[in-house]
Amino acid sequence: MLWLASSLVFGGFILVAGPIRAADADLVPADMPHTAPDLNEKGRRQADALAYFMSGIFEEESAGPEKALESKRKVLDLDPGCSELAIEVAYEYLRRGETAEATSVLKDAIAAKRKALAPYLALSTIYLRHLQKPELAARYAQQAVDIAPENADGYELLWETYQSQGMSAKAQLVLDRAAKSKSTDPDFWLSLAEMTARGAARDNVPPDGATVAQINRFLDQAASLGGDKLDVASKLGDLYVISRQTDKAIPYYKRVIELRSDSVGTREKLARCYLETAQVEPAIEQFEAVVAANPLSLESYVILTDLYTKSGDYSKALVNARQTVVIEPGNIDRYSVVVDLLYRMKRFDEMAATLAEARRNFPRVARITHLYAVSLSQAGKHDAAVKAFAEAEKEAENSQPDLLDARFYFDYGGAAERAGNHELAATMLKKSIDLDPANAGEAYNYLGYMWVDLGKNLDEAEFLIRRALAMEPSNGAYIDSLGWLYYHQGKYQEALTELLRAAEALPEPDPTVYGHVADAYHKLGKTAEAVLYWQKALALDPENKEFIAKLDEASKKVAEQPEKKPAGH
Repeated sequence: MLWLASSLVFGGFILVAGPIRAADADLVPADMPHTAPDLNEKGRRQADALAYFMSGIFEEESAGPEKALESKRKVLDLDPGCSELAIEVAYEYLRRGETAEATSVLKDAIAAKRKALAPYLALSTIYLRHLQKPELAARYAQQAVDIAPENADGYELLWETYQSQGMSAKAQLVLDRAAKSKSTDPDFWLSLAEMTARGAARDNVPPDGATVAQINRFLDQAASLGGDKLDVASKLGDLYVISRQTDKAIPYYKRVIELRSDSVGTREKLARCYLETAQVEPAIEQFEAVVAANPLSLESYVILTDLYTKSGDYSKALVNARQTVVIEPGNIDRYSVVVDLLYRMKRFDEMAATLAEARRNFPRVARITHLYAVSLSQAGKHDAAVKAFAEAEKEAENSQPDLLDARFYFDYGGAAERAGNHELAATMLKKSIDLDPANAGEAYNYLGYMWVDLGKNLDEAEFLIRRALAMEPSNGAYIDSLGWLYYHQGKYQEALTELLRAAEALPEPDPTVYGHVADAYHKLGKTAEAVLYWQKALALDPENKEFIAKLDEASKKVAEQPEKKPAGH
């Protein structure tokens, strides 16, 4: 309690002077005299001050703050130089809106003790922040600097006063004067560095070279005086970050961790510095240490998920993403990240299970139902997928109509096609085309290829495929569809030409396209070439029973004519 600490000002007196109050009468013997008869005038004043001081302590507990303030003020009337008490009383007056009383108390304290720093600082602060009188604030801050030139508080108040008035040149002069100090206190230099950094931050632009140089001079001085100390090292790291010198912060944060390995907050700062400087592995190491110390650090799990995802380690990314769901199950976006990772990993059954859980937690959310439908389709549960798409469409119509875009209906059509519901597939794919005809190449091709594969509506199929090719002439999948169309039209040579072109155009070998090439060769009577491409197709899709059957049959024919060799291979 500040009151109790202030009693030292009255040092040595153990008697109680002045009238005994009801609040403390039971604490003082009834026969104790009201004054000490042997004291001189100065002693009497100190004794009376102590009496009021003690009364204030008791009254704060028994009679409330009003009565306590009255006793405190009487102490100051007797001993106005009690700086700590003067500041306490001044801020109590300030809290009540009695600013004149507040400043009066502090001015009396200054008059009583000209060299006491604290009242100057308090008075400057009141004039600057409460009364908006910068001239008076600057006057008292300057006096504080003159009294204690090795103390940073006066410089800071004077600097802040000039900055608040847009007087940057004068603020800089304050720093220049402070820079000449002989202070051996690292906190003094840290304060100057912080002021310089704050001045640059006001403009919301990176500090220029001159500003950075000044900050670094102050920080170098602080480091030379105490850079190995925990508090100083921590502040050095923070100020290097604030001044956008992240790389220089790293050794100081590492020093803090050496001194205090359980400093989770510093580990987070260090990890962010590593991120800022593109040091991914050390960043991961620090964030892993953070979550080990604090298993509920949601932000760290989020960052680890992102880092592992970018590095291609989806398994570790998934572990961390699942933790975010545990910590924040009410945030739908946490599920979305898990689902995305499962999709990338092609773990579609888990994806469907996760989305089923999300649907229970967030019922009738169309985008979740949509993703659930996609996951079921990818997992090969085509009938369930079609049902889920229908539910998603209904939910979206009521709450999220913008979800029903071209992509939605393309996915819906694909699920219906894989479920064998070709009429529904055609309806949905045509909706997709109608919603975004300028970017409908994929939908045109899908629908056209579906009709070709079924051997139906070949004229419509040709129209659709050619529309797709007009949009992307070099798309290998679209070229394959055209070749497959020619095949079904009995144009086997044209088919072979396009199918070989498709195989070259695709970025990765595709078993379906190789199978089509083999079929075309087979129709042209080139069995050996057909066998070669069925072998290529089977190497990519070894469980494909159709490829196995065709290859077995064709291989027998090749065995009967061993002298024939594939032309051009």
